[in-house]
Amino acid sequence: MLSLRLHKTVFVFFINTLLFSWCNSFAFAQEELNVSDSNETFEKNGICYRTLNQSEVEVVMSPRTAYSGTLKIPASIKYNGKNYVVSAIGDYAFSGCDSLKEINLPHSVRQFGEGAFWKTPQLKRINIDKGKTRLFTENGILYKGTTLITAYNPDLNCVVKAGTSTIASYALCGNNSELLSVVLPESVDTILASAFQEQTSLDTIILSDNVKFIGDRAFQGCSLLRNIRIPDQVRHIGYFCFYDCTGLRNVHLGKNVEEIGEGVFYDCISLRAIYCHCPTPPSMLHIENGVFYFSNESETIEVYIPKNSETKYRNSCDWKEFHLTFSATIK
Repeated sequence: MLSLRLHKTVFVFFINTLLFSWCNSFAFAQEELNVSDSNETFEKNGICYRTLNQSEVEVVMSPRTAYSGTLKIPASIKYNGKNYVVSAIGDYAFSGCDSLKEINLPHSVRQFGEGAFWKTPQLKRINIDKGKTRLFTENGILYKGTTLITAYNPDLNCVVKAGTSTIASYALCGNNSELLSVVLPESVDTILASAFQEQTSLDTIILSDNVKFIGDRAFQGCSLLRNIRIPDQVRHIGYFCFYDCTGLRNVHLGKNVEEIGEGVFYDCISLRAIYCHCPTPPSMLHIENGVFYFSNESETIEVYIPKNSETKYRNSCDWKEFHLTFSATIK
């Protein structure tokens, strides 16, 4: 057993650390769109569009009024005498549309921007027009091929479809305040930025051994989450990944974790034990705020490490700053 007593340094937590990450550190695979440098935004029949090139447009956020009720998006539109295919839903296109209840998507849509359905608590139906498409819905979840785009009306104990490989950014982020658990299939290997952010009722999630990537702020604000196991294939844990997970008590770090991002366990005030299966101490990023910050400096965290790793951890600058005291090792 390795006992770790944290003596925190008081510092100001600037407001910019509370902002959401607007960019993914890892882009999920999707069909490429030929985007022009000169884009024009316009409105037609209550829907705002932005030109992507000479033949395609994307739906974008309305600058005047939030979309509400039932929204039917056409497969194509005519603007300034030219026909355009509606091929994408832009970044945050429906974000904050509190009264949006139903969306009809055309089969022509093949790309979704980050956070397109974020904060749409009343959205209960997504319909896909007939035609050749990789889009489909199942049990209140929208998929594009093997990517989970958004869980707009899932079961409280959500089971993700077998064969799914990627959980998109903001896919299960705060839309469903009563979501209790999520079961991910063995096929999931990528969890993108903010995928589960602010899912405040989520208390159970099991990550399969095939997960290789966990993005920034992926579980930020999941305040009821008690335990998490980082799979062995994960090498980097995205910054602020578990920030404000105030109920988190136990963390298992897989044996191949090499780097822990800035603020990963920031404000995890209930954290009691870290089971670090890494023979080599993971490095910690300290860009501005460091990895740990606790409101109670008298708390003791038990850290368990592999056999024969004591010297490495004792000599690690990243771990020494937390005044490590060794008493035994993990088997």
